[in-house]
Amino acid sequence: MGVEGGTRPQIFWPYLKLNSATLIARTASAPSLFAPAIQKAVWAVDKDIQAEAKTMDHYVDYWQAQRRFNTLLLSVFAGLALVLALIGIYSVLSNLVASRTREIGIRMALGAPPFEIGMLVLRQSMIPVAIGLAAGFAGSLALGSFLEALLFQVRARDPLTLALAAAAILLLSPVAIAVPLRRATRVDCTVALRDE
Repeated sequence: MGVEGGTRPQIFWPYLKLNSATLIARTASAPSLFAPAIQKAVWAVDKDIQAEAKTMDHYVDYWQAQRRFNTLLLSVFAGLALVLALIGIYSVLSNLVASRTREIGIRMALGAPPFEIGMLVLRQSMIPVAIGLAAGFAGSLALGSFLEALLFQVRARDPLTLALAAAAILLLSPVAIAVPLRRATRVDCTVALRDE
């Protein structure tokens, strides 16, 4: 009935005539060693019985196949969502830096070193990233319960998963801003001042 159903009471009724039945045997060593002996014992009772020996690992794998596929799909879509989020962050931050090219030129003309300009722009650019993370965190807490039906023994509001996603965005956001910021600080001050 699936591993998520837990254990349920069972009854052994030896004289019940069934079209099919399952014999479960617990072994001290590898189950494959006992399969031929169990099949012979079943055939000794009735030669017409189709005896096929399978391990519990086989059944567990069969029961979990759909869950594993769902988990794989969720992982692929989560990875794509993270890539799209990083592309969006890069686009927004690149546009933010490009719109401040004149300001950066003025600061450089007044003698501000590129490192200080970079730190200023980085601090100010991380504000939208932090707001987006807060909104995403609130959304995952609100909508996470819908995902719990697809996950087995995993909480939808898993702190480790949320922390890893937030850390990935927080660590990759400065990388996303590095390229446009480097481009802006390398522009000649006179070109930057004329840019409008």
